[in-house]
Amino acid sequence: GTAVRNGWFTILYKPLFYMWLPAIGFPPEMVIVCLGIEALWQFQLHTAYIPKLGFIEKIFNTHTMHQVHHAKNLEYMDKNHGGFLNIFDKIFGTWKELDDDIEIQYGVTKPPNSYNPLVILTHEYKDIWNDMKKSSNPYHKFMYAF
Repeated sequence: GTAVRNGWFTILYKPLFYMWLPAIGFPPEMVIVCLGIEALWQFQLHTAYIPKLGFIEKIFNTHTMHQVHHAKNLEYMDKNHGGFLNIFDKIFGTWKELDDDIEIQYGVTKPPNSYNPLVILTHEYKDIWNDMKKSSNPYHKFMYAF
């Protein structure tokens, strides 16, 4: 059930990523169906009980690839962002195969010291803001945010 908890703030920015598709001619119904398929795929990815899937791992984001995404191990940080396909991770150098010799440590590097849902939902935005304030370089501020 972890995929169901997707960030409450995504409703504010996620439409910006998809609204151009109907604008260039894709039927809105097709976009909605594709987003539904991706959501179902993401839902079932959150398990460590399915082993590596061989050739499928070369193309699709699989269970083991998604374990890398959720790891806080230094060698796995900022890897495997793809929701369905892993081609863009490979193009941009953010793809990493799961190494069976590395024990995965799940979680965030600086967890919030609270059980308050509002703190849990916003702590990372606060950290990003604090990082941006530390830099006087506008480019670095931009890169912290995006």
